Amino acid sequence: MVPLTDEDLDRLPLPTRRVAEVLGFVPEGDVDPIRYSKAYYVGPANAAAERPYTLLVL
Repeated sequence: MVPLTDEDLDRLPLPTRRVAEVLGFVPEGDVDPIRYSKAYYVGPANAAAERPYTLLVL
């Protein structure tokens, strides 16, 4: 995991600097079971992110 700050994102010279492209998923067995004990929540950050988030969830 690499934490990114708003300052990191602001320095990107791309128009899609607030977009994260999902390139793939790891097999379930590759995730350390200790990570299962903590809840992680994901959701759209603003109205512009609603549609991409919905498409990701579907």
